[in-house]
Amino acid sequence: RLTNKKLRFMEAVMHFQGELVSDAPFIEAVEDANSCHHEMVSAVFE
Repeated sequence: RLTNKKLRFMEAVMHFQGELVSDAPFIEAVEDANSCHHEMVSAVFE
């Protein structure tokens, strides 16, 4: 059985994990845009 302190910590971790999962599509879009930008800059200045 978990103590109240451990239960609150576990709930906070689960909430944080849920936030990360919900932000994943945005993070992937930013990474893709960054990759495209680097490819374009490399192609222009080669």
